[in-house]
Amino acid sequence: MDKQKIILVKTNNIMTTQYYYSVLQRALEEVFDSVIVFDNISQFEERDKKIPVMVGYVMDAFRLLVRGYRNLMVWVQGVKAEECLLAEQKRIKAWIEAYIEGQVLKRMKFCVFVSEAMRDFYTAKYEITFADKEHYIMPCYNEESIFEEAFIRKENIFVYTGSISKWQCFEEAVKLYREIEKQDRAVSLLVLTPQREKAREIIIRENVERYHIDFVSKVELGKYLVTARYGFVLREDNPVNNVATPTKFSTYCAYGIIPIFTTYIRDFCSQTRDMEYVVALPSLNVEEGTDIVIEHMKKNVNLSDMKREYRNFFSQYYNSDRHRENLIEKLRLL
Repeated sequence: MDKQKIILVKTNNIMTTQYYYSVLQRALEEVFDSVIVFDNISQFEERDKKIPVMVGYVMDAFRLLVRGYRNLMVWVQGVKAEECLLAEQKRIKAWIEAYIEGQVLKRMKFCVFVSEAMRDFYTAKYEITFADKEHYIMPCYNEESIFEEAFIRKENIFVYTGSISKWQCFEEAVKLYREIEKQDRAVSLLVLTPQREKAREIIIRENVERYHIDFVSKVELGKYLVTARYGFVLREDNPVNNVATPTKFSTYCAYGIIPIFTTYIRDFCSQTRDMEYVVALPSLNVEEGTDIVIEHMKKNVNLSDMKREYRNFFSQYYNSDRHRENLIEKLRLL
């Protein structure tokens, strides 16, 4: 592949994928003489169809294939067909998405996946073997180091951040917290979401007694998160969640918050299997989950050990320099 120049196309969710995008751009700048950045594919019409192009959407890659481009690379953020089926229940649209996805992945020069589970899912679904030199795995994250000052003695505050969309299992988190509250009166729930009224309705309906709801800017977020001991990242068992790497994990761990998550998020489950300061739930069963969380709450938290464990985790899983160097090594083989 010609290493003179490459086109990099941004995604419209660049604010939530800024670390990911930054790592990709810096790696490309080390390998190619020139990296030309566009906001979307409609902004360029390169006559040389052999020029390498990296995009963040499978549909963009498909459109470029139709336009005659052949040296294409894609960083895949989610299993689009399954997302469509889960969110919209439209089987025909999902089938079209799957057809496009399969055609694209079979023709890419290089793919970046967010998890091994994603790669394995595509391998099984489309019968594609991704050679080691033709792909790289990097999780989504929005923090790349821990905040040392956040690892302090904390009250048993449980936090939930972000949207309360059904797929994020907010109601399940509230139900789990409610049962924890019944057994331990020295707990409270902190919900940080733009959908405050909807969140309040659910919390009141579930008879939660001790809670606080707010919505703050990213700049102010740390002041709230530093107070929390546990953070919810519950998901149902489906392909969308099985392959995902929610950025919420990096946020929680950076602020010394112990994540409570379902093992359906396979990559994080695998990566943290030997860690002490995580709470992995085998299902969304409230009774079972309550027992596991209560048992974990009884443990004595060694802050030095916890800080060391999280620091080591970030040095491997969320290490931008490490991911950049690995990407450079693979991209040079193209």
